[in-house]
Amino acid sequence: MESLNLDFHGIPVLLESRSAELIDALRRDFEYFIVPGGVQEPLLLLTLDLESMPAEERPEGPPDFVLRDWRAFDAGPLRRVLYDDGALAVYDFQERRGRIWCSDQGRLHELGYLAVLSRAGELLEGRGLRRVHALGFAAGNRGGLLLLPSGGGKSVLALELVRSTGLNLLSDDSPLLSDSLRLKAFPLRWGFLAGQELPGVPEGMVRPFQRKAYGPKKLVDVGFFRGRIAAEADAAWLLIGRRYAGPPLISPASRLRAFISLLWWMVVGVGLAQMSEYMVVPTWQGLGSLLRLAWRRAGTAWRLAGTARCLVFRLGPDPSANARALEDLARREA
Repeated sequence: MESLNLDFHGIPVLLESRSAELIDALRRDFEYFIVPGGVQEPLLLLTLDLESMPAEERPEGPPDFVLRDWRAFDAGPLRRVLYDDGALAVYDFQERRGRIWCSDQGRLHELGYLAVLSRAGELLEGRGLRRVHALGFAAGNRGGLLLLPSGGGKSVLALELVRSTGLNLLSDDSPLLSDSLRLKAFPLRWGFLAGQELPGVPEGMVRPFQRKAYGPKKLVDVGFFRGRIAAEADAAWLLIGRRYAGPPLISPASRLRAFISLLWWMVVGVGLAQMSEYMVVPTWQGLGSLLRLAWRRAGTAWRLAGTARCLVFRLGPDPSANARALEDLARREA
């Protein structure tokens, strides 16, 4: 059995699989969080089996609930999730142990990657570290968040920041925000459209990736930008990103406007790998847990909007000009 030991800011995670190729792919995804010597006692254990589900594991009877492309079957703390493509995930919420069966390696890679982020993200929430769907950057000990939707150009801008500015990165997609309003690094592999040009990125750092619902992508390994990662920074800027036909333009925004944007990208968590098959529990207790989670996120979001400098960043069509505008702001005010 091949294994991969990770540590997400004090959350030890162990991944296991008989597929060395699968473990290597996940190693490239999570390079920043690898623990070379291993972890003593993982809080989260996930086993990935590159094979069809065993007959004895197949859920029987009606599902407890159905959403999108999966059905959930609950038995106490144990949940079985049967996907419409035949993959099966079994997760014990009490023991934090999971297993996924899938005969397609690319699909198993996708399910395993997302499951790690979902379950580790929940554990981080318990320690007051909340993911934000944003590009996180830093200049010295001050950092900022740029809120943009999926496909809005966060990874393209991150690449340009590395290529042509001196700013460092916290994450291109989901930096962490602590209750004390400190930003912490959460760097993962970058994802680009299959036809995207990647100037300056060595071929050995790029690999194809086929997603089930969203088409093919190109992944850039964390190793490409490892030397430009900032471990943490004070949350100094909160930028609401907008696409724009002209040159980049940065202007003030109100606290309320910034908070409303954070409601979408942090409180609800649109764009974050949360995975409803692990988050949704169709009971009053489950609903109460989600409401408490949202309330805590909203409190942190409101305090951030009142502390950071809130701005609207209208990004033009030229990534290098956008990168320079962001660097000018950070250097001028850092």
